[in-house]
Amino acid sequence: LKRFLNSMSARNPVGASNRAELFTSRESKQQESSSSLATADQYERDDADNNSPLQLEHMLGYSGDFKKTVVAAQNDENIYYKGLGCLVSIENLNDPHSQRFLRGHDMPISVLAVSASGNFIASSQVGTVHFKGYASPVFVWRSDTCKRIAVLRGLTVRANLLSFSHDERFLCGCDEDAQLCVWDLSTGEVVFSQKQLNVMSVLTWADQHKVGHYYSYEAVVGIGSVLHQGLFTYDPMRVQWLMKLKPYQMPTSGSIKRSFNCVSISNDKTFVYVGTSAGEIMIYRRDTCVFRAIIPVCTNGVQDLVTLQDDSLLAAGGDGSVHKLAGRDMSWQKLQEMKLDSMVKSLSLSANHSEVLASCSSGAIHRCLVDSLTASP
Repeated sequence: LKRFLNSMSARNPVGASNRAELFTSRESKQQESSSSLATADQYERDDADNNSPLQLEHMLGYSGDFKKTVVAAQNDENIYYKGLGCLVSIENLNDPHSQRFLRGHDMPISVLAVSASGNFIASSQVGTVHFKGYASPVFVWRSDTCKRIAVLRGLTVRANLLSFSHDERFLCGCDEDAQLCVWDLSTGEVVFSQKQLNVMSVLTWADQHKVGHYYSYEAVVGIGSVLHQGLFTYDPMRVQWLMKLKPYQMPTSGSIKRSFNCVSISNDKTFVYVGTSAGEIMIYRRDTCVFRAIIPVCTNGVQDLVTLQDDSLLAAGGDGSVHKLAGRDMSWQKLQEMKLDSMVKSLSLSANHSEVLASCSSGAIHRCLVDSLTASP
């Protein structure tokens, strides 16, 4: 029993102090270079862990405690990823017995993200209580080999949001301590970090274009009840990356104040859709940074939004409903509605764009056809 418990621990004791080294193995600690990016070999688990007499074969369940812990793969319509406690589970929709695990976290996983090509997975966790500082490291994995290729540091307490840039060069994340970080995935370094006044509620990359010799990136960041345009550019004079936050313009009366739950971008990148805790969708024009309209949808808040190929929207409601809406700018109409067993925590569009995965607070995960809006567990 003692050998089993030691094998299931995050790391065995190392060093003269008899304390475990957080998120690194003995081999990786000895071979750690000056660069903060680690290769897959550096972060492989000890042989003692891999040769354990008891190996985890299969695991069932889903807690539904956090948003964005069920994400569809973007390079295979049958594969999806979900957080199972401290593990990331890779599962097949057509074969429930096909399951692979990504191990390394020592606290429950709080957020998952997949890159646009589907080649990379990012996962983070609730801040660890086993070591000082409540660190919430971000692990980056290769989806094809299931190897961990980087450990990104900078978040604490609990990681809430992660988002890959469209070219997969940068990863942006924020935590419960209102810290906003951007990592360069080619080096693993934090290239931008800033503490905000309030915890960020929504985060996504919106666009990128080349300016001179460098690329300029644009993000959408919700801080408190204000939506911001985040311009992420390289300053050659200071030799560093900077992000300038510019608030979207609201009506001068200032009577519209909402808490944000989710965000999505139109396919032509003209409009930004934001779901609120009041059960509405707020429409913003991205190029002019101006508020356009507010559309009531459901009760108990709009928990997640997905933009479909025809620019229609799927909205997940806190009352267990999923709505399909069509329109543009200030004119929208509700086309279909479906009811699930409990609050819908998140929606994730499959690689073939024909269905979405709806995860519920009850722990159920439903496959929903986009055209007919029918669900199957």
